[in-house]
Amino acid sequence: MEERVEEVVEGVTERLSSVFEAGRASGLGEDDISQTIDLFYKELSKKEKATMSFLRIMKVSVLKTAYVLLYRLLPLVLLLSSLYSQLQLLIQKDPCLLAQPMLHDFATKIIDCNSCLNITNAVTINSISVMDFMNNHATSLQPVLVKGAASNWPAMSIFSYEYFKGLYTKNPEAITHDREEGQFFPYSSGIFTLDEFLSLDNETASFKGKKWYIGWSTTDNFVGEELRKHVKVPYFLPPVPSEDNLAWIFMGAPGPGAGLHIDFVGRVSWQAQLSGKKTWTLAPPPECETTCSTFNVTVDTGDIIVIDTNSWFHATFIHPGNVSITFGAEFE
Repeated sequence: MEERVEEVVEGVTERLSSVFEAGRASGLGEDDISQTIDLFYKELSKKEKATMSFLRIMKVSVLKTAYVLLYRLLPLVLLLSSLYSQLQLLIQKDPCLLAQPMLHDFATKIIDCNSCLNITNAVTINSISVMDFMNNHATSLQPVLVKGAASNWPAMSIFSYEYFKGLYTKNPEAITHDREEGQFFPYSSGIFTLDEFLSLDNETASFKGKKWYIGWSTTDNFVGEELRKHVKVPYFLPPVPSEDNLAWIFMGAPGPGAGLHIDFVGRVSWQAQLSGKKTWTLAPPPECETTCSTFNVTVDTGDIIVIDTNSWFHATFIHPGNVSITFGAEFE
């Protein structure tokens, strides 16, 4: 078993390294290399993907039953150590690789399965105080759905493709900033950069042609200040520092949204559903899939969902009707 796993892992890491080095040598930018590596992952065989998932699960076992594994599976433990070293070197060369599914999911934190054991749905709340939320929900893996919490935000009637395009057109430096400092999530849209998204023709932008779903993050001060003229800190959360301009925006047509994945962000996050209706599918990580539940949470227009996306694998689906627009951020 160890020899076969080793052959697969060495093959994957060698090919990944070759893709990275070839991209660098040919002068490709960070976005192009990231897209190439994303395609590389999709083209892995089922056996290769299963092996990478197996190694992540074995990482859990190493932490939980170190003595047994060190005694009986020392070659595999050494293999894992070697693999981490190779991945670490690649990530040092290009930290953006952490956004790639193969490395991203493999590197996620291990959770205590007792923390999700009895969670089978989101807790739905109609009204809650800051103290109550922070004391009872802020540090739990329990997703929380706060009904109507964003229903009075001006963004509900302001945010649109035309608004975002106009916002960045006012300050081209913001596009450069968010291209270099932020993240862009093309999913299966065929739109690979923020610049490309902001340059859509009218037919594509209005979803009359190919349907699309994308997301991006912004930390630009100008964009952050403008966005926050129309959104608020959720009433059940404490105020955030004025310099914290990190925000996440997701937008797209009815149909599949984000595929199943797990995040690698600094804190627990919230998302306000400003337009459309979205259902989240939440699944526990592999180490907890036999003890914790997979379930769906539907978020209506005006609702806010709070979830630890670093711990829950999640996918989204946009219901028929209006375009989905969500605005989100992290909190302490």
